[in-house]
Amino acid sequence: MRMHLARAMIDLGQNVDLIVSNPSSPLMNLLPEGVRVFTIPTTHAFWSIFFLMRYIGRQGPVAIFTDRIRLNRATLRAVKWSGSSARVCLSFHNPISIKLATMPALRRRRLLKTVVELASRNSALIAVSSGVAMDLMTSLDVPRDRIKVIYNPVITPELFESAKVECDHPFFHVGAKVVITAGRMTEQKDFSTLLKAIALARKSIDCKLLVLGAKGKQFNRLMEQSKELGIESHVDFLGFKENPYCYFSRSDVFVLSSRWEGFGNVLVEALALGVPVVSTDCPVGPREILKDGRLGRLVPVGDYEGLANALLDTFIEGKLVAPVHDSSLKRFTAIESAKRYLECAGITLPRDANLNG
Repeated sequence: MRMHLARAMIDLGQNVDLIVSNPSSPLMNLLPEGVRVFTIPTTHAFWSIFFLMRYIGRQGPVAIFTDRIRLNRATLRAVKWSGSSARVCLSFHNPISIKLATMPALRRRRLLKTVVELASRNSALIAVSSGVAMDLMTSLDVPRDRIKVIYNPVITPELFESAKVECDHPFFHVGAKVVITAGRMTEQKDFSTLLKAIALARKSIDCKLLVLGAKGKQFNRLMEQSKELGIESHVDFLGFKENPYCYFSRSDVFVLSSRWEGFGNVLVEALALGVPVVSTDCPVGPREILKDGRLGRLVPVGDYEGLANALLDTFIEGKLVAPVHDSSLKRFTAIESAKRYLECAGITLPRDANLNG
């Protein structure tokens, strides 16, 4: 998403710098032309301040966006100690209540105190959905006027071009309905419930499942579960794919089975490509993206029977609404997202700025 945002900002005539501690990341190969990369040797909460001060003093940024609390605190100090007027904004990509619930009491109190402090010192807190914003308000008592909701920069022209690329898989040639999902194999994504739903749905309709995403801690357990359910030949864990969209566009249904999300980029990607969507009604993001179920079916978290029934209904009836038009998805385009970020930076765009990308 950072790459999409950077490219859109450049398209809007802005200079973009990326500050990293690890320039060897494979994602660096995806950087759009025009992005300047600056490397700092550490992200330590204290020692990074001096390297950030050097960058600020030499480059004079008008705004700095961060998505890590520790680095946000360091950035705020670097800006203050440098005498800079740069705006600093902290973004939240998941409900902070999920993180708080897993913490010991002492660490939880410290985090609560830190974020409340940062809320007053940042130019804005950016939430990737209204649900994340509401979670900040209720969990931390952050005033609503300190929070800006800016959807992720999901839809780009490259998304549609990538979907056209030829890709193949045996599941596309056997006359079965193909269900696809994507995400790292972790507890959050709850692929276990999805496997149960596929096993149940197969009793009524021949369907198969493609799972895209890095093979996380639960991979071996999921493989074993597919064997126990008797669907191992009907499920394929494809792992990470640099271009998942050619698989999306050739599938019959996209499913998100998560226990929680901050947004749900993959739902937007599927909608943009015209793929019917089924999702858990997890906190937060899916209900907001799917407009309370008008753009895709919503089922309770962990309800494999409900998920199976939603799949069967979608196989038979297709989309709940007519194909989504571009106007419905404009809020999720990279250009629209970049415009909102630039507003947080205090940058006013000319009226004829390109907002249609």
